[in-house]
Amino acid sequence: KPIYALMQDNQGTLNAICSIYATAYDNEGRYRDPQTGALVEAMTIHDFLMTDRYRAQVEQLRQMIAQYGVEVKKTDAYNEVKKRLPTATLSGLFKKNWIYVEHKQRYQWVSRRAEFLIQHTGFIVIDIDYGDNKQISLDRIMRTLRHHRSIYFAMRSCSGMGIMALCLIAHPEHHKEHFLAIEREFATMGIVIDSSCKDVSRLRFASYDSDYYLNTSALPYQAMLEVKNPRPLQPSLAAKPKDRTTETVEETEAKVRTLIEKIEARGIDITGDYGQWIHLGMSFYDMANGFEYWQRISVYRRGSHANDDRHCAHKWKTFKSGDDD
Repeated sequence: KPIYALMQDNQGTLNAICSIYATAYDNEGRYRDPQTGALVEAMTIHDFLMTDRYRAQVEQLRQMIAQYGVEVKKTDAYNEVKKRLPTATLSGLFKKNWIYVEHKQRYQWVSRRAEFLIQHTGFIVIDIDYGDNKQISLDRIMRTLRHHRSIYFAMRSCSGMGIMALCLIAHPEHHKEHFLAIEREFATMGIVIDSSCKDVSRLRFASYDSDYYLNTSALPYQAMLEVKNPRPLQPSLAAKPKDRTTETVEETEAKVRTLIEKIEARGIDITGDYGQWIHLGMSFYDMANGFEYWQRISVYRRGSHANDDRHCAHKWKTFKSGDDD
């Protein structure tokens, strides 16, 4: 039975159907099941992500990095293993079209193009690489994702050196506008997202993570930014020092203390809504006096838990586990 006949309206769930490809260079959809040899053009996001069928290859890649360092990713041996992993367009399902490919001077089947999108899955892929975020531990980034109300799923990448997350969006037809807003929001927290994810046909390699995060109660992300400039948001716009390698922990905390003293002198509330308050607390978590700093700025909060030290202490404990109840 053709995959298109099996399509259901599962947008915004892991039962949404995405297109599958053999490699990062496959634009047609030529992946074959290694056991049966059957051509697999599409599957649910759940079946692609929440499986151990790729565990052996993923663990081999991570072992190579652990043994030889990150530079091994540039070697033929590493890439030969990675080639055995399929890829998927987790933001959408695409239809094959017989078109003339100019640079190849011939006709061929192509599906992985934005204009060939059949149905959006309801998710934007967030790709966070350690190489772009060396100033923040991956554990801390994962905690941030777990506390974001629109993050539906998150897991380690196949190399183990990055994180892939799915952000539930309110208006899939405005994929790029949503992405630009997400990118800017994370930049303000000092986290750089791969700007290639603004492309609805962006591929992701299969991976394995027994400690994945899943939140089926995630709320659709509402914010959007108008697409005015085709250039992506530059990492330099992130709220971080120009050169973190020259700043000590003591210097960072001294700056934080100075800023908090200014907040206290003016008696202003910078905590915003609940989500922003949580993000501020998490940004203090790895500091020696982080809880004290969070308490001091929380004094000016408004709402049901304003000036509630017990609530503040309770939330602080959840940052270690990644739970937010």
